[in-house]
Amino acid sequence: MTSIHVGILVYDYQAIDVVGPIDLLQSANSGFLEVSKIFGPINDDAISRAPDFVFHHVGITKEPFHLFTSALTLIPTTSVDECPDLDIILLGGPNPEGFKLHPKYIDFIRRHASAGKLLFTVCTGSAVLASTGLLDGKNATINHAGYKWAKENYPAVNWTKEKNGSPTKISGLELVLLREWIWLHIGSRRNSDWRFLHMLPAIWITSLEALMVSQL
Repeated sequence: MTSIHVGILVYDYQAIDVVGPIDLLQSANSGFLEVSKIFGPINDDAISRAPDFVFHHVGITKEPFHLFTSALTLIPTTSVDECPDLDIILLGGPNPEGFKLHPKYIDFIRRHASAGKLLFTVCTGSAVLASTGLLDGKNATINHAGYKWAKENYPAVNWTKEKNGSPTKISGLELVLLREWIWLHIGSRRNSDWRFLHMLPAIWITSLEALMVSQL
């Protein structure tokens, strides 16, 4: 079983941007697949090769943090100073107007990227990544309503609707694409250990499509 450590930075993001991807990844864990055989063609071989996603909610401190747009209070599981090595950082989308990323987060993201690790942004999360300078000179996209704002505030980024390799940015909450993204960017690096992703029951994808529509 392969452990994949995913870190979610705790700032004032919209909860659906993070909960959707986490729900999909957690649904791919071997334990969840084991109890989900009744929903689709999941065999023991696929389960034996499934990874173990481990999620870390990374705060500046471990103090509870209130998400204003989602009326939720999060309790970070770790802090930037104590966080273990991550394979993926997920950046949810905040209201970009007036948003300032903490300097410790900026350093944390830059160190992660310099190590060649994966970054995944959702919706206006690309503006968060842009604030680190890592998107300067690169193509990136953002929620369609934020294109003009992004161009004005981060002119060094080539804001576009076209994809441009890694990091991967998705405009809006296109969670249906996440399964294919995982396979293309992670599965192929791990010698087909992730083929089981193509066996995920269609009911999960249908549920995620419903979430996606609400954000388009």
